Amino acid sequence: MRWVGAVAALAACSSPAPGSDDASMGDAPPVAGWTTGAPVAQGAIQETAAVAVAGKVYLIGGFDDNEGVVARVQIYDTVTGGWSDGPALPRALHHATAATDGTTIFVAGALTGTNFATIGDVYSLAPATETQWQARASLPAGRERGAAVADVIGGKLYVAGGFRNLNASNLVDVFDPMTNLWTPLDPLPANRDHACGGAVMGALVVVGGRTVQTGSIRSEVWSYDPGANTWTPRAPLPTARGGMGCGVIGDVLYVAGGEGNPAVSSGVFANVEAYTLASDSWAQLAAMPNPKHGVGGAVWDGALYLCGGADTEAFGAIAATDVFRP
Repeated sequence: MRWVGAVAALAACSSPAPGSDDASMGDAPPVAGWTTGAPVAQGAIQETAAVAVAGKVYLIGGFDDNEGVVARVQIYDTVTGGWSDGPALPRALHHATAATDGTTIFVAGALTGTNFATIGDVYSLAPATETQWQARASLPAGRERGAAVADVIGGKLYVAGGFRNLNASNLVDVFDPMTNLWTPLDPLPANRDHACGGAVMGALVVVGGRTVQTGSIRSEVWSYDPGANTWTPRAPLPTARGGMGCGVIGDVLYVAGGEGNPAVSSGVFANVEAYTLASDSWAQLAAMPNPKHGVGGAVWDGALYLCGGADTEAFGAIAATDVFRP
């Protein structure tokens, strides 16, 4: 989300917004189908993180519809469609950076309060065996941030970019859960926050986002090779935007929604685009039925779950659950 300038109304679009960068467009994956799940049980919520473990989506923190910051963790059962409460976070936060290795959930940095203060708190939760979040080594001093891109590759948690002291960051760090240690890595080629991405074929892909110094939404895409500790530029995102929901299904990264759209009064994008790293190409898919931003994407059983979010730029929390299955 942008922390200034809320606007109203809602509109959908199925083509890139004016001014979007061109990109290499490959053969499209099968046209995606959208369905609606049960709305978030405790009401509208935005600027959450989300991950899926054992068929359940964990919705972590965020702003409620009164712009209050919550410590809630809400769990959506992808089989029954029901909601339940999970272990609360140690503190209220929003714009958390989260990922999972399939059994353990990691939260690595976030923002707090309405002043978007940066924190480096790191927690983990293994839902099958734990009922409370465990404190882990914090992000190193001077490298605390939220709204970053993260995923687990080779058992290690990689965190790239993010929002720090009201500015975009190019910081990149890796966390080893076995040693409980953080290690700085080569930075992103440019500062970026509110990007999205994930692990594709053993690489961390970082897509779009914003540079807060100018308020601009971006289309650049990079992939990170953990073995070589190097970043490689990739085909740009066809529709520049920030605050998207995304997830990796198979070897394809799906990017949905986002904010910064000058073509509609809501400022929100309905665009859905898919990136294939193997061919370094993008494909445009059917638009979202409920355009939104500020929503974490979680993947389970070949579907992308987008729970909550906001239907207007900045604050405009909603409770809708949208499910995208290619």
